[in-house]
Amino acid sequence: MKKKVLNFTLVFVVMILIISILTGCGRKTEEKIVYANIVIESVDQNEKQTITTAKPNRELLSTYEELINSSAVKTVIEKQYRTIGDVQFEEVENTQIIRVIYVCDNHTDDECKMLLNDWITEFSRRMKEIYNDKDIKIVDGPQITTRIVEK
Repeated sequence: MKKKVLNFTLVFVVMILIISILTGCGRKTEEKIVYANIVIESVDQNEKQTITTAKPNRELLSTYEELINSSAVKTVIEKQYRTIGDVQFEEVENTQIIRVIYVCDNHTDDECKMLLNDWITEFSRRMKEIYNDKDIKIVDGPQITTRIVEK
Protein backbone atom coordinates (compact mmCIF):
# COMPACT_ATOMS: atom_id res chain seq x y z
CA MET A 1 0.00 0.00 0.00
CA LYS A 2 2.80 2.43 0.93
CA LYS A 3 4.58 1.62 -2.31
CA LYS A 4 1.44 2.48 -4.35
CA VAL A 5 1.03 5.81 -2.53
CA LEU A 6 4.71 6.60 -3.04
CA ASN A 7 4.51 5.71 -6.76
CA PHE A 8 1.34 7.76 -7.18
CA THR A 9 2.95 10.74 -5.43
CA LEU A 10 6.06 10.44 -7.56
CA VAL A 11 4.03 10.27 -10.80
CA PHE A 12 1.94 13.24 -9.67
CA VAL A 13 5.02 15.36 -8.89
CA VAL A 14 6.62 14.47 -12.23
CA MET A 15 3.42 15.41 -14.08
CA ILE A 16 3.27 18.78 -12.30
CA LEU A 17 6.91 19.46 -13.21
CA ILE A 18 6.32 18.56 -16.86
CA ILE A 19 3.23 20.79 -17.05
CA SER A 20 5.14 23.67 -15.43
CA ILE A 21 8.00 23.32 -17.89
CA LEU A 22 5.73 23.07 -20.94
CA THR A 23 3.52 26.02 -19.98
CA GLY A 24 6.40 28.19 -18.81
CA CYS A 25 4.90 28.56 -15.36
CA GLY A 26 7.01 30.80 -13.18
CA ARG A 27 9.18 31.91 -16.09
CA LYS A 28 9.98 35.57 -16.40
CA THR A 29 9.77 37.06 -19.85
CA GLU A 30 10.00 40.51 -21.33
CA GLU A 31 7.12 42.19 -23.08
CA LYS A 32 7.28 45.35 -25.14
CA ILE A 33 4.95 48.09 -24.02
CA VAL A 34 4.14 51.47 -25.48
CA TYR A 35 2.82 54.17 -23.18
CA ALA A 36 1.80 57.80 -23.28
CA ASN A 37 0.79 60.25 -20.59
CA ILE A 38 -2.49 62.12 -21.05
CA VAL A 39 -4.57 64.70 -19.22
CA ILE A 40 -8.34 64.75 -19.56
CA GLU A 41 -9.76 68.26 -19.36
CA SER A 42 -13.21 69.81 -19.34
CA VAL A 43 -14.10 73.07 -21.03
CA ASP A 44 -16.27 75.50 -19.05
CA GLN A 45 -18.74 76.49 -21.76
CA ASN A 46 -19.76 79.70 -19.94
CA GLU A 47 -16.25 81.08 -19.55
CA LYS A 48 -14.67 79.17 -22.47
CA GLN A 49 -11.75 78.14 -20.31
CA THR A 50 -10.16 74.77 -19.88
CA ILE A 51 -10.35 73.08 -16.49
CA THR A 52 -8.13 70.13 -15.68
CA THR A 53 -10.19 67.37 -14.13
CA ALA A 54 -9.64 66.31 -10.55
CA LYS A 55 -7.15 63.61 -9.72
CA PRO A 56 -8.46 60.42 -11.36
CA ASN A 57 -9.67 57.77 -8.96
CA ARG A 58 -9.83 54.03 -9.65
CA GLU A 59 -13.52 54.21 -10.62
CA LEU A 60 -12.88 56.98 -13.15
CA LEU A 61 -9.88 55.11 -14.59
CA SER A 62 -12.05 51.98 -14.93
CA THR A 63 -14.67 54.03 -16.79
CA TYR A 64 -12.03 55.42 -19.16
CA GLU A 65 -10.60 51.91 -19.71
CA GLU A 66 -14.05 50.62 -20.64
CA LEU A 67 -14.50 53.48 -23.10
CA ILE A 68 -11.09 53.18 -24.75
CA ASN A 69 -11.52 49.39 -25.04
CA SER A 70 -15.12 49.63 -26.27
CA SER A 71 -15.98 48.08 -29.61
CA ALA A 72 -16.78 51.54 -31.03
CA VAL A 73 -13.18 52.66 -30.48
CA LYS A 74 -11.44 49.32 -31.06
CA THR A 75 -13.20 48.68 -34.38
CA VAL A 76 -11.65 51.83 -35.85
CA ILE A 77 -8.17 50.81 -34.66
CA GLU A 78 -8.56 47.15 -35.71
CA LYS A 79 -9.39 48.20 -39.27
CA GLN A 80 -5.99 49.81 -39.50
CA TYR A 81 -3.83 47.53 -37.33
CA ARG A 82 -5.73 44.22 -37.41
CA THR A 83 -5.60 42.25 -34.17
CA ILE A 84 -5.15 44.30 -31.04
CA GLY A 85 -5.51 43.68 -27.31
CA ASP A 86 -6.60 46.07 -24.59
CA VAL A 87 -5.27 49.32 -23.23
CA GLN A 88 -4.76 49.86 -19.52
CA PHE A 89 -4.74 53.11 -17.57
CA GLU A 90 -2.81 53.87 -14.44
CA GLU A 91 -2.54 57.10 -12.55
CA VAL A 92 0.80 58.83 -12.35
CA GLU A 93 1.19 59.16 -8.61
CA ASN A 94 0.39 62.53 -7.04
CA THR A 95 -0.66 64.06 -10.38
CA GLN A 96 -3.71 64.51 -12.60
CA ILE A 97 -1.90 62.66 -15.37
CA ILE A 98 -3.08 59.27 -16.64
CA ARG A 99 -0.64 56.81 -18.21
CA VAL A 100 -2.07 54.84 -21.14
CA ILE A 101 -0.32 51.47 -21.51
CA TYR A 102 -0.50 48.95 -24.35
CA VAL A 103 1.40 45.66 -24.73
CA CYS A 104 2.70 45.82 -28.29
CA ASP A 105 4.76 42.74 -29.07
CA ASN A 106 3.40 42.13 -32.59
CA HIS A 107 4.42 45.41 -34.23
CA THR A 108 7.54 47.42 -34.91
CA ASP A 109 8.38 50.26 -32.51
CA ASP A 110 7.15 52.90 -34.95
CA GLU A 111 3.90 50.99 -35.55
CA CYS A 112 3.38 50.68 -31.79
CA LYS A 113 3.78 54.42 -31.33
CA MET A 114 1.41 55.21 -34.21
CA LEU A 115 -1.10 52.63 -32.97
CA LEU A 116 -1.26 54.11 -29.49
CA ASN A 117 -1.39 57.67 -30.79
CA ASP A 118 -4.26 56.75 -33.15
CA TRP A 119 -6.01 54.88 -30.33
CA ILE A 120 -5.82 57.91 -28.02
CA THR A 121 -7.03 60.19 -30.83
CA GLU A 122 -10.05 57.95 -31.48
CA PHE A 123 -10.72 57.72 -27.74
CA SER A 124 -10.60 61.53 -27.54
CA ARG A 125 -13.05 61.84 -30.44
CA ARG A 126 -15.41 59.37 -28.77
CA MET A 127 -15.14 61.15 -25.39
CA LYS A 128 -16.14 64.44 -27.05
CA GLU A 129 -19.19 62.72 -28.58
CA ILE A 130 -20.26 61.25 -25.25
CA TYR A 131 -19.43 64.05 -22.81
CA ASN A 132 -19.45 67.01 -25.22
CA ASP A 133 -16.92 68.94 -23.14
CA LYS A 134 -13.99 66.59 -22.56
CA ASP A 135 -10.67 67.16 -24.24
CA ILE A 136 -7.71 64.82 -24.07
CA LYS A 137 -4.22 66.26 -24.21
CA ILE A 138 -1.21 64.02 -24.82
CA VAL A 139 1.44 65.23 -22.38
CA ASP A 140 4.28 63.35 -24.06
CA GLY A 141 4.13 61.21 -27.15
CA PRO A 142 4.16 57.43 -27.05
CA GLN A 143 7.33 55.84 -25.66
CA ILE A 144 8.55 52.27 -25.97
CA THR A 145 9.91 50.27 -23.05
CA THR A 146 10.00 46.68 -21.88
CA ARG A 147 8.93 45.16 -18.61
CA ILE A 148 9.52 41.80 -17.02
CA VAL A 149 6.44 39.69 -16.37
CA GLU A 150 6.16 36.33 -14.69
CA LYS A 151 4.10 33.84 -16.67
